[in-house]
Amino acid sequence: MGLIKKGERNLEIAKILDTQEFLKMSNLQKEHLCSTIINRLYYGVYLIGKGKLLQKDSTLKEEDFLGHGTLNQINNQNLNPNSKHLWIRLMQYYPRAICVRGVKLREIREMYDYRSDDMNKALQDLQSAKNIAQYLAKQLKELQ
Repeated sequence: MGLIKKGERNLEIAKILDTQEFLKMSNLQKEHLCSTIINRLYYGVYLIGKGKLLQKDSTLKEEDFLGHGTLNQINNQNLNPNSKHLWIRLMQYYPRAICVRGVKLREIREMYDYRSDDMNKALQDLQSAKNIAQYLAKQLKELQ
């Protein structure tokens, strides 16, 4: 299975985790699933992005590690084709704004994985993460 398909599968898993049926079956509150859903959304988009980059960049291999990058790195890098960060390398093929959204989604993921226990804010951020992921998946897939 290619990276793009794996990415799409992760986006589907996020949708399933975000349904009422799953919540009833799991007996969990939605607030407690936000981190997991956001994780699947980001990882799905990351894999789609890496899959698209593999199609364009023959120097890259599927097993090569690519970090995520930060907003500071995006602002300080001039389309470095050898960057070790996915979102910076993707700026060669996509508008900067798309790559910035990828980093912002990663930041939301990091916040809920490592720092935040604010469950009310988690529901708001989940909606934001879903919107960003949906936009990114569509934009990334449109690259020819």
